[in-house]
Amino acid sequence: MRENQAEQKGYRFTGDYGRDKDDMKERAKGYKAKGYKVVVCDVPDSKLSRGGRGTGYSIYAEQKYFIDQEIESINKILSHVDSRKQLALDEYNRKISEIENERVKMEERLKEIASN
Repeated sequence: MRENQAEQKGYRFTGDYGRDKDDMKERAKGYKAKGYKVVVCDVPDSKLSRGGRGTGYSIYAEQKYFIDQEIESINKILSHVDSRKQLALDEYNRKISEIENERVKMEERLKEIASN
């Protein structure tokens, strides 16, 4: 199957690409084991490429795969919200403390200068 045929059937490129068709078929089995419909597509080299001419192979998956990937990504971000908030709060408190220490030093210096 070619890329355009896969796209017409609603499949999208997963990011998996290689020159060895058998290797790509093995990788496709991993997607299928997780319950996704996938196809291995022939990808001819561009006529403008400098290297040797040949064919590569890409894995295209159904929309469900990409939805599941986005859900996983969002859940990962959400799981770190509390720790990110705590880091931001710690950074804020550190900077406030630095400013307060500088204020105290400057007030002491001002008293020192004024008493002379």
